[in-house]
Amino acid sequence: AYIDTVIQEVIDETGLDPATTPMKIYTNMDPDVQTLIDDIQRGDVDGAFSFYDDLEEIGSVVLNNHTGEVVGVLGGRNYAKGGALMLNHATQQWKQPGSSIKPLLDYTLAFENLGWSTSQTVLDGPIVIDGSVSVVNSEGIGVYNGEVSVEWAVNHSKNAPAARTLQYVVNKMSSAYVVEYLNNLGFDVSQDQFSMQYAFGGASFTVTCMELASAQSMLFNGGVRVEPHTVKRIEFLDGRDPIEIQSDETSCVSAEAAFLTTELLKSNVNGGYLGLWRFNGNYQVYAKTGTTDWGT
Repeated sequence: AYIDTVIQEVIDETGLDPATTPMKIYTNMDPDVQTLIDDIQRGDVDGAFSFYDDLEEIGSVVLNNHTGEVVGVLGGRNYAKGGALMLNHATQQWKQPGSSIKPLLDYTLAFENLGWSTSQTVLDGPIVIDGSVSVVNSEGIGVYNGEVSVEWAVNHSKNAPAARTLQYVVNKMSSAYVVEYLNNLGFDVSQDQFSMQYAFGGASFTVTCMELASAQSMLFNGGVRVEPHTVKRIEFLDGRDPIEIQSDETSCVSAEAAFLTTELLKSNVNGGYLGLWRFNGNYQVYAKTGTTDWGT
């Protein structure tokens, strides 16, 4: 999966296919990380988890938040036996992000533009968006909690506060501003596609694991996103000049707004809200789940 990602990146960068143009490619792969990923793809991780059935799929990207260096790629179970040139679930599978986008989109922009903090309250109550869509929470129609803090809304993954927050941002800054922000994060979004349902990762909004990992990374890099890359250097055997990969950097939000969002992701693990996250390691984990409907 990693090699396939490298090959595609080289083609995109140079217009040349490594299969037909002799070259040496130096990558950012961490062999220890990739070996563990390959074990995960095979379901061989010493009982840490197991797949529900043969149809369940998985995809993941491991990258350096500060440099954009991709050190591991989990392309899916189709790679488990040494496959190649298959559907890469890390880079080629577009799915709705669901609630995983809420902190990154709704609340980061509220911190940036509305002067909010993590203790800001927002109404968890009925709201209609896109002209006719009535937003409901996962508990069902008509179940709301009134005024809640941003932290509580994220910890409980409430849809109505997320939609209301993004509406406040759009009202102040415009939908064009939100679309530009999403594009700066590395997502491919157009103005004519934009929907307020993006607030909870719905409608036409789809992402890959690579895109989502890259977008999240800016939160831990002072609000600056570095384009993800697997390749460090390319040397051509025909004598032409080598290429050193220099990733583009894009400033997305202020360091302060980014930091406040990381506090939300931290409280999801340490806040003791739902009891879903329990981690006993010696380093901090930041997380947000997201769930969407199955495709056809």
